[in-house]
Amino acid sequence: MAPGTAELEIDETLHLLRMVMQREFIHYLETLPGTKELFIDKCLLRPLDMIATSSDMKRHGVKRIMHFDLQKNPQVWNLEIDQRVFFLRPNVDNARKIVEYVEESDENRSICVIWCNRQLEECDLVFESSGVIGNITQLSLNMCLLPLESDLFSLQHVESAQSDLFSVANMFVALQNLYGVVPTVYGLGSESKQLWNLVHTLCSSNELRARPDQPISHLFLFDRQLDPVPVLLTGASYEGLLHEFFTIDCGKLAFPVDMRKQVPTGPLDFDWIEINPEEDKEALQQNRGDVVKLDNCEDIFASIRNKHVTAALEFLHAKAKSIQKSIEKSAMIDDVADYRNFVEKDLRALKKDHKHCELHINACEMMMNKVKMEDYRTMFKLEHEMLLGTVTQEEYFDFVFERVPMRSCRDIVLSMMSLASLKLDGVSDDTYNEFVEMYIQKYGYEHMFELQNLRNSRVIYARHHITQDRTISERARTWDTLARKFRIIKGNEPMDMSNPSDMSYVFGARISPLLCKIVEDTIDHGWNQSEYERIMGKEKVLVEENTYIAADRRPDNRTRKAIMVFINGGITYWEVAALRLLAIQKNFRILICTTHIIKKRDYLEVRAQDASSVFGV
Repeated sequence: MAPGTAELEIDETLHLLRMVMQREFIHYLETLPGTKELFIDKCLLRPLDMIATSSDMKRHGVKRIMHFDLQKNPQVWNLEIDQRVFFLRPNVDNARKIVEYVEESDENRSICVIWCNRQLEECDLVFESSGVIGNITQLSLNMCLLPLESDLFSLQHVESAQSDLFSVANMFVALQNLYGVVPTVYGLGSESKQLWNLVHTLCSSNELRARPDQPISHLFLFDRQLDPVPVLLTGASYEGLLHEFFTIDCGKLAFPVDMRKQVPTGPLDFDWIEINPEEDKEALQQNRGDVVKLDNCEDIFASIRNKHVTAALEFLHAKAKSIQKSIEKSAMIDDVADYRNFVEKDLRALKKDHKHCELHINACEMMMNKVKMEDYRTMFKLEHEMLLGTVTQEEYFDFVFERVPMRSCRDIVLSMMSLASLKLDGVSDDTYNEFVEMYIQKYGYEHMFELQNLRNSRVIYARHHITQDRTISERARTWDTLARKFRIIKGNEPMDMSNPSDMSYVFGARISPLLCKIVEDTIDHGWNQSEYERIMGKEKVLVEENTYIAADRRPDNRTRKAIMVFINGGITYWEVAALRLLAIQKNFRILICTTHIIKKRDYLEVRAQDASSVFGV
């Protein structure tokens, strides 16, 4: 299969990336002799399922497929199995567990590890120090952009404080090998420039060429750290709230059973899985829920996914009434043939839509009940006033400190402290010291390192930290300058949430995502390289022209080519909804690509637990 013309659907052409990865994975299975057991890292189960099905693996000698569990002892070898294959994320903990499997194996048994993206030297050192490196075959498999939706693609990285630029660069090399050089590339942030330099380094032995059927006209590269605000705020789009409350994983979501009690049971084609792997087994059994695939193939979800949650709930109630009326009309059908035709063609679809309506209504109501709580209403108000610069710091930090003793409010406390650190370019020393004292009293001195990690990650810091390290405030100053330039912070202007006119609707019409506004400004006015270099410095601005069209010209939607927006370090569903609105308003096809979808809790937890930042690595 070869790439088609520019008129070919973009999701069809990007499917080639997945085909290349699938063939490489199957090739690995074919080259490993004998029957195999495949152990898969839990975070790679769904990504791998999008690449190769279990039937594909079984056709190539895989007899059993199991979860790789760090907590369980190595299982006894089955006599029918010749080789064990592990598909894992590269880290020291996984390497140590592999050593245990090798030590429990017979000499005539083989073990192969397929590392996702690349093989790390740290893993080799673990194998060498244990004396088992000669007993292990090591391979690596580069993760491709996986289609979560026709316009949303992810490399499915795990949340991390350290960027994996190498795997991202490999993906862009593969993309351009298949479709040719991207004509125009823009980038903001030091990591974006490093990333594109790495792409050129990897391509040095294989010069890429431009092609007329390249389906992408412009590529935007952004660093997540350039704008952390969308991660810290709580938005209001339906899909974004679903992710924050329940977690959407690889386009699938497991609703908890207590939410589904009001939904009648029926023969839906959903799998059963454990919704929260961190809980104990008894809690897991009580909270098993249906795994629902969330995409545009399901008409009801496609209609509400990007809506403000209040508009989504109104739509669902109206849809449910419409479906009920259509079902009730069947009682008025007198002709037997017409009634049979209604039952065979319409009734099943109506019942399915009605059940999906009930499911999403229950989800909306559960989330709305939490969002309408006094804490959330006050938090929305204080967050907006902090960014607008109209809040009194006493009111803001009193709200935060009242919630430090509440363990359930930890995410709120950390996100609001982080937002204040960014906007104020460091909180006052007295406020920071009071926060540290209260945090240690609640969680204990053993959690002191979390505050150090958050400071070194430039998430929560005081003004005296800036005097020790001037680079800490660079991000805050840059963000503030760009926010003022693009006027992303709004007042309290009214907006029709059922028909939003601006991307700020995702945050209640109060703030627009900065990176999305940069894309919008480029579409409207072209790329302002000199202005970005003045604000950020030349070392953090990337422009590359691989075409005769000047890079500072506006993108032209008449070419029928797509714009790719890639955010390194993750994207929020709030920004996804904003970019989708922008694509509709500007009549462009925008491919939204990222390393992973961010969840606020994971973002903060990883930076609080990041061991490397303790040593300033």
